Amino acid sequence: MLASLDYKLAFDHVNPEVVTQAMAHMGLPLALTQTINTHWQHQTRWLQYKTSTAQEPLCTSMAIPQGDPLSPLSLQILLLAGAHYVETAAPAAHPREQVIYMDDRSWTSTSADTLAQTMSAWHDFSSICGLKESTDKTQVTFYTQQHLELLQQHPYFTNMTEAIVPTACILGSCTKGEEPRNMHEKETARLQAAKAICSRIKFLPTDHQTKIETARVLAISRASYGWVAFTPPPKELQKIDDEVRQCSGAFLGAARHMHNLLLGGTTVMEVVIGVRQVLLYAKRWMTGSLHVSSVLAQQAMTFLAGTGWSLRNTTWKHAASGMEWHLEKFSFPDYKHKVAHLLREGWRRKQWDALCSGSRRDSVIFRNSTYSEKRVTVVRNVARKSTGPQLAILLGSFYSPAAFSKRRDVPQSMSKCPWCNVEMADQEHIFWTCPSRLTTRGPGDDLERRFGWPTGEDLTNLVQMAQSVDAVWQQRHSNLDAPWTRQVYVGAQQRQ
Repeated sequence: MLASLDYKLAFDHVNPEVVTQAMAHMGLPLALTQTINTHWQHQTRWLQYKTSTAQEPLCTSMAIPQGDPLSPLSLQILLLAGAHYVETAAPAAHPREQVIYMDDRSWTSTSADTLAQTMSAWHDFSSICGLKESTDKTQVTFYTQQHLELLQQHPYFTNMTEAIVPTACILGSCTKGEEPRNMHEKETARLQAAKAICSRIKFLPTDHQTKIETARVLAISRASYGWVAFTPPPKELQKIDDEVRQCSGAFLGAARHMHNLLLGGTTVMEVVIGVRQVLLYAKRWMTGSLHVSSVLAQQAMTFLAGTGWSLRNTTWKHAASGMEWHLEKFSFPDYKHKVAHLLREGWRRKQWDALCSGSRRDSVIFRNSTYSEKRVTVVRNVARKSTGPQLAILLGSFYSPAAFSKRRDVPQSMSKCPWCNVEMADQEHIFWTCPSRLTTRGPGDDLERRFGWPTGEDLTNLVQMAQSVDAVWQQRHSNLDAPWTRQVYVGAQQRQ
């Protein structure tokens, strides 16, 4: 069971003299604490509205200013005293773990008595210090139905029925009991906010890669926050991924899994959330604070199993690649970064497998090719630095004249090769068989033939293929008044 409390206007109810004395007691220089106390007890505020300013200032000797960098420190010192008070006033007869962040206080226990005694002690401390509890934000939650019954039967909680909830939201992270649950309203709101950000990114006058990176920083960071005990349903994950990919109107013809393979390691919700859950799971395992049946462990293991990992003793091993990592090594500096790389690599192999089993015509190429981490890494690095024609080739989203001409609103004449005027010029003709082609040597294999993926470090073929695409695009978009020019590769003239 878990309970959580939050103060109402915490900074506005803190006594400056009390906290500065506590800061001196904790070892801060007396001259500093006395200066802070003098400043905080003589605060002046001028109210302004548009171009008007109040004639008289507001003065107060109570409260600590939220904009002062020492205010959070003073509040934490005050709540540290509160934690000591609770430990003394309500010694735990059953295991109890408290977590305090700013004015949020949360604690867990298997005993309803301990949960209630702790809450009562915190209320007493708040009354002594003049702090006001926000009753609307009080939350009490449970893991099993038996825990719920214990809470409902406990006399302390009989008048708090509205505070007893199946899912509590603690610092933006929502809990989960043993029963299945839907998304919390705050989780849904975060996803909606991320979608709204992506819809605005579409209007930025910049290239595809910059838009995707902007979505990662602004949208994915928000949408992926707080998923510890729960993971969004696959449909919700896919909606966010679609919004991110569609931030740019370019390259929408690429297969989803191809875009994920080359550009999605840090922008696709499934892997971003899964990696965070696994790293937190491993960290807690290392500190001995993780139970194997916990919801966090279940979420982490679900992601690991879904991306090809299996556990033996304390070692996780990837069956297809032989990669492995060890739980006991999480005490090593920077080991988590290595594990994060391995987890993303395992997820990329899942994308490769999806390309192999897909129904697109290109799937046969992947089925007949062997996955190479080295080669995919080279292609990923090239893709991150690529724009326009080159990225279109790598993603497989370039429409040859023959394919482009099959659109209903495109003139049949657009099927011709821009150099030799052959009818129905497909990609094979443009890149490899046209007498006037720009490539100077043949492809090393089918992956290079279709997607321009280099077989080594030599990018000559890819560069020359990109020049060919650029020539096709220039011809295709030469008449900007034609209605069909607006519908393929939005912003191609900007060199997406």
